[in-house]
Amino acid sequence: MDLLLKDLKREIIDLVEHHRKELISMSDWLKANPEIGHQEYLASWLLSSFLEKDGMDVERGVAGLETAFRSVSRGRRDKPVVALMAEYDALPEIGHGCGHNIIATSAIGAAVALNKIMPRVDGTLVVLGCPAEEDYVENAGGKIIMVEKGVFDEIDCAMMVHPSPDVSYMKRSSSMARVGLRISFVRYPLSQPRMVSDAVTALSSHIEHLNKDMTLRIIIEKITRLPDHVDISMKVDAPDVPTVLELSRNLTLEANRIATKSGVLMFQRYFTKTYSNMIWNSALSDAFKANLNELGEHTISDIDRPNVGDESNVSLVVPTICTWIRISDRPLPNHSREFADSTVSDFAHEAIMLGAKALAMTALDIFTNAELVKKARHEFAQVVKS
Repeated sequence: MDLLLKDLKREIIDLVEHHRKELISMSDWLKANPEIGHQEYLASWLLSSFLEKDGMDVERGVAGLETAFRSVSRGRRDKPVVALMAEYDALPEIGHGCGHNIIATSAIGAAVALNKIMPRVDGTLVVLGCPAEEDYVENAGGKIIMVEKGVFDEIDCAMMVHPSPDVSYMKRSSSMARVGLRISFVRYPLSQPRMVSDAVTALSSHIEHLNKDMTLRIIIEKITRLPDHVDISMKVDAPDVPTVLELSRNLTLEANRIATKSGVLMFQRYFTKTYSNMIWNSALSDAFKANLNELGEHTISDIDRPNVGDESNVSLVVPTICTWIRISDRPLPNHSREFADSTVSDFAHEAIMLGAKALAMTALDIFTNAELVKKARHEFAQVVKS
């Protein structure tokens, strides 16, 4: 590492530390005031206002999403453009059981530190406030919508961190595409209620059979039983988008066959966007890992956990990393109140600082090393081509 970059990274670390109390307070506030996807009005305002107060340009309502925002800090030249992605939606009834309060404040912490450095480096820093990552709400997949609307067209590299229960790691061993599917069995006015129940039983049995294929995964999230119809909400997972769409179509055809046989009607619709499988970028992951190690964090390269997230759709259009930073020294159940409570621990507070520093240091690597950008984009092009 050259002397200038080393000095800049030391300065970045000090700048993040300068905002320690504010970042921790912001994360704890988000945990105490959770908002579900597309309703993160206060979270979006709080985060974007903090950036605005620091002197960054802020645009709200990006991509037609009321709670999305885009904040910019410009360097000596326009390129390269680095995006830090912030998530801040919570889970229904659970709150921040996936730790999006930590994702958001790590990105914000990195941004306000980099904002002081940008006049001395080449490039543009963009912070993207990305709503509705969790696929529990209607039209979930905020980053997917932002990709479709061209928000990532100017971006050269995109990054985010995600809290992990007990180990920090760079990537997951596998990635799955997903779509949220809701199938409803509706009773004819003169038919018997048991006909709907029979259809639900038959479809559940079919799904159980499909789940024997270990490359697929259909998760029944909720069954809502009403007098005249039953709604079955499920997540359909498969290794890639074509397979997940084919699986969901075949599942719909089978549900229609069951409905006809049972003497009821069938109605289906997708309630989320289609989440892609992830394209990992080793060039950026290696740079991020080196910075974590420099900060004293022990990391591993990958872990045997399947990945599902709308950052995967970003990875189809630009070199992208999502790295995980531990918030505990013990395993925690994901998407749980226990996980949410752990995000306000001293351990998690240090994870915010660690994530902010590593994001900012890796952004500096990109701004100051044209070869890293070239390597990341070459790897991305090769994977997309294949």
